[in-house]
Amino acid sequence: MLRPTSALSSHDRQWLGSFLRDKPLFRLYFEAALADLENGIDNRSAYLGQDRAGALLGIAFDQLVVVTAIGTLRPDELALGLASPSATELHLEPAHEAILRSRYGHRLIEARDMHVYGRKLGAEAADPDARRLGADDAHAVTRFMQTHYPRNAFSEWMLTLPFVALFHAGDIVATAGTIACHGDTALIGDFLTRPDQRGRGYARRLAHHLGWVFAQEGVRTLVLATTADNVPACRAYEAAGFRILETRRQIDLGPKNV
Repeated sequence: MLRPTSALSSHDRQWLGSFLRDKPLFRLYFEAALADLENGIDNRSAYLGQDRAGALLGIAFDQLVVVTAIGTLRPDELALGLASPSATELHLEPAHEAILRSRYGHRLIEARDMHVYGRKLGAEAADPDARRLGADDAHAVTRFMQTHYPRNAFSEWMLTLPFVALFHAGDIVATAGTIACHGDTALIGDFLTRPDQRGRGYARRLAHHLGWVFAQEGVRTLVLATTADNVPACRAYEAAGFRILETRRQIDLGPKNV
């Protein structure tokens, strides 16, 4: 089973760090998980393949568990990604999906291509209408998510990292946040716009503003992911200077016994 980061031995941590050395996005995930432990955050987990040729990385949000498979894993090891009773999002290589497809059962909601984007920060400019959120905004953000995007990956701990929003008449109309940050790289997400406000360029504006926020903190590279069928989002990210780094498969699964 996947073990919390805090339960990994020093040997396991050393091996995982070495295994992820040439995989920047996943190395960021692991390094940020280790850094979070110092702040009492232990919401990530990992499984190290028995053959030491692959690994599973997990992260828990309020209503969703995300599991990423990397490298070569046995079928029973890949199946550990299905173990959580919560709604689960799998990020897989094509070969992984072929092995797991027969095990989704009634839980399968959707299977799609996922684009991983990245861009280097340059001369960034602040958006005068965007505001950085914090712990005092937790209720408003949670209400926004539950009303418009109940299956989205969000937890209040994300508000301890750069999380920004645009407002209209005092209400949130668009958000953008951070999933992990370590060194000079940040993984961002939660680019969400209220359905009746879409098509107004809010995602692109917040991508630029979040870039400005991170530039002030010494970050030089931003990465994010979205599904390929979310064409408006892909266009917004590309308009903001992001380019595709990798394509994986995203498998959306409902909770068990539902």
